[in-house]
Amino acid sequence: MNPDTTTTLTLTNEPGPLVWFICISSILLLSWWCYRSITSSPATRIVLTTIRTAILVFLFLLLLQPAFEVSNTRYTSDRVIVLLDGTGSMNVEDVFTPQERRTRNDQLGDVVNNTRIWNEIKEKKEILWYSFDNTATKITMEEDLPDPIGRTTDIASTLLGFDADNPDKPISAFILVTDGNSSNPPPPGFLRRIESNGVPIISIPLGAADVPGDMAISRVSKPTQAYTTDNIPINIQIEYQGIQPDGFGNSVILEDVDTGSVIDKQPIVFPDDESRCEVTLVGKPRAGGVASWRVRLVQPQPDLIESNDTQEFTIELNQTPLRTLYIEGRPRWEYRYLKNLLLREGTIESSTMLLSADSDFYQEGDRSISRLPSTLEEFKQWDVIIIGDVPSSSLSPTQCGMIRDLVASGDLNLIWIGGERWTPATWKENVLADLIPFNPPFQLQSNTGTNHINPTRNADKIGILQIEDFDGSFNTTTDTELEWSGFKWFQEVDGRQMKPSATMLAEANNGNTYPSTPLPILISMRYGLGKIIYSTTDEFWRWRHGRGERLYEQFWIQILRSLARDGATGDSRDFKIDVSHRNPNVDTPVSIRIEITNEQLLDSTGDLLVLDIHDSRGGPIDSLTLYRDSNQGNVYSSTWTPKNAGAVTMTPRVGQLESAQTMTLNVSDPSDEYKRPETDHDTLRRISEVSMGHVVEVEDMDVLPELLPDRSTTTIETQTSYLWDSPWLFLIPILLFTIEWLLRRSLQLA
Repeated sequence: MNPDTTTTLTLTNEPGPLVWFICISSILLLSWWCYRSITSSPATRIVLTTIRTAILVFLFLLLLQPAFEVSNTRYTSDRVIVLLDGTGSMNVEDVFTPQERRTRNDQLGDVVNNTRIWNEIKEKKEILWYSFDNTATKITMEEDLPDPIGRTTDIASTLLGFDADNPDKPISAFILVTDGNSSNPPPPGFLRRIESNGVPIISIPLGAADVPGDMAISRVSKPTQAYTTDNIPINIQIEYQGIQPDGFGNSVILEDVDTGSVIDKQPIVFPDDESRCEVTLVGKPRAGGVASWRVRLVQPQPDLIESNDTQEFTIELNQTPLRTLYIEGRPRWEYRYLKNLLLREGTIESSTMLLSADSDFYQEGDRSISRLPSTLEEFKQWDVIIIGDVPSSSLSPTQCGMIRDLVASGDLNLIWIGGERWTPATWKENVLADLIPFNPPFQLQSNTGTNHINPTRNADKIGILQIEDFDGSFNTTTDTELEWSGFKWFQEVDGRQMKPSATMLAEANNGNTYPSTPLPILISMRYGLGKIIYSTTDEFWRWRHGRGERLYEQFWIQILRSLARDGATGDSRDFKIDVSHRNPNVDTPVSIRIEITNEQLLDSTGDLLVLDIHDSRGGPIDSLTLYRDSNQGNVYSSTWTPKNAGAVTMTPRVGQLESAQTMTLNVSDPSDEYKRPETDHDTLRRISEVSMGHVVEVEDMDVLPELLPDRSTTTIETQTSYLWDSPWLFLIPILLFTIEWLLRRSLQLA
């Protein structure tokens, strides 16, 4: 404000009343005494006495040091500093109303647009507006608020950047409108400094105090091709960030995009202390050329980012029959029923070769054959070969080599059905021993107790052993109370014999005790681009005794279709990459584990595996060496510490060749607002308490004007000018002396 100016005449040595009386009386008496006896008219004496009195009074006043005092009165209004959070966390949608879901920036807009409150404050105080991230930038309300794009928040540096001790610019209070999410911890002594400044900080917290976590579909693994009658497995990886869900009511559903009908639904359960889980959904497509499906998360609680809760995909439906060649050594029970199933199933084109049959025996099948394939072109006519209890001498080394090469190239898949005589006992020295998913000895002990099949999680992932009974139940083949669904014979394969890349699909369950190492019934293994399944029993035919063809048919068709799906899709994996953090922070070590599931690649990899790491533009960042685990021969592990934020792609050099399979990590800067959606209202409350301020909710802003202290100041500046120092002042006594002298001369007194 402009200062008010007043000017007054004052006496520096002003005496008291008694001194005034004595001095003035003495001056009057002296002046009268000086002219009491002159012979002139009374008027002349009065004039001379008055002049003499004036001279003496003037001299007396000079002795009292008269001066002019000019006073400037200045009023300084106090200021209110309003700090508005301008960082990316303002874009988080965690403000829930009955009508809609809003961002924190929308809530900040409600605060700024409350013009009635701000106008009331403006009547008494000056309001200064700032947008801040790690520094404060002055803004005006005549313009739109800047977009919240700041990447880091530093509340401490922002507050300490203002001069709170400047008396010329008193600050009434800071009004801090933010979610409290600060990227950097406050410096030592921060709370003591804001306490000593004496300026209250009024916090208006934004966002939810308890920010909902974010559950997201991170990966969907599915075949690109399948058959119309297939039960197609869809494997979903789900990740969670933030507050762990309570586990009740969370589910994932598979639905048809065209009709919206729900195909399958499974609960979501995160293991203890894990932020990632896997769920398998199974669906049977409608008739048509393409299945358009969607996986969607269903959560009773609010989800932070809804856009990552859904993924759509398509699966091409194949109408081409699966070409299957079944080679069997003798007419055992499994052969009798399996060859009939292959003949009966319309989606399978089969041929059967029984090696023990007479030369005039008619080999059954959709495509009649009189001998085994002997050339590469003849073997390529088949998608799957089933080798039963067959002596290794039945196939020449050349034929065995062709089978192995076709499996490695992905042109052929293989099923082994173990037997009491020749498989696998006679195959140790054969090249196809590479395609048996366990290591010698091949003279396996027979288990003749009653055992039921117990599927593992790996079977769910590839969509097998989901065998439905007439009543809709799926436990008929696994129920140990049902004697007829148990097996009376299987080969005991010690788990320690299994090759590192082999996977157990089902194990034996005798209903009473479990061995320390589970005994497998079904084993899978990948060799090159092809897949192999080995069955240690040939007694699946027993399921026909209780239910006819229903259970038996489902089992074998699911097995065959699983091989056809893998062989026809790009989802087949030679290895699995697992990391401790899919979204790690800069300078945070990441544990990397690679499990090779392809036996051919494992043989050529050795003890070291190189992992190439590239940025989002394909530029090289690092090359990491992983070391083979001494206990798990197909597992390689190491740690890597990212130095910069951004997407990185990891590509293993498996088998000394760079693989086409990769994994992408999103490395975050821990100060990046976009990666830290949590609020920190407790810190805001602590800052306000230490500074003797207040916490005001958005809906309680009406009390804000009453909470602002009056820190305005009034200052008076005085300038003194002494008359003694003014030359013109002495003209007065000179003039009076001159007048008196002229009068005295005229009276001949001088």
